[in-house]
Amino acid sequence: MKNLILLLIILLISGRAFSQEKEWDIVAGLGFPDCLHIGVNKSMNKKSTLGGSIGYFPDYSNIFQLTAEHQLKLKYSKKFPDMPTWYFAQRLTYMYEDNVDYVWHNIYLTPSIGKHFNFNDRFGLNVDLGVVMVLMEKTYAKLECYDEIMPFLPSLRIQFFYRI
Repeated sequence: MKNLILLLIILLISGRAFSQEKEWDIVAGLGFPDCLHIGVNKSMNKKSTLGGSIGYFPDYSNIFQLTAEHQLKLKYSKKFPDMPTWYFAQRLTYMYEDNVDYVWHNIYLTPSIGKHFNFNDRFGLNVDLGVVMVLMEKTYAKLECYDEIMPFLPSLRIQFFYRI
């Protein structure tokens, strides 16, 4: 947890140093397959955003994820003309889980549609729904273990953003 807080501080400082026109978003949220995550997104132009996040799920097993993301902005707000309201996102996620019975390595592709709820010109909430597609799955059993993964799962993500 200390590493996540340290990473967030580094992202805030570096984003402040490199930003000129509110092009960077610091994001934090919860979702599947994103877990409890923090990350950064960079506006490449008026229609496209690239970003990444790291996540962790605090339960009985060790779950860690890395995500790379692209967002295509579809519609802009009338109240905040520089802020998009709808987007289409593609995420590529690597997830690692280590618990008592097995070690699990997965790669997911997650296309989703989402909405930005802009509270002001810097702060807001993202909510998106999509489908998780399993691209790669490797499971190493430590004990006798029967684990079945579905190739498609629903995806939901809720995250706060702060634009710098």
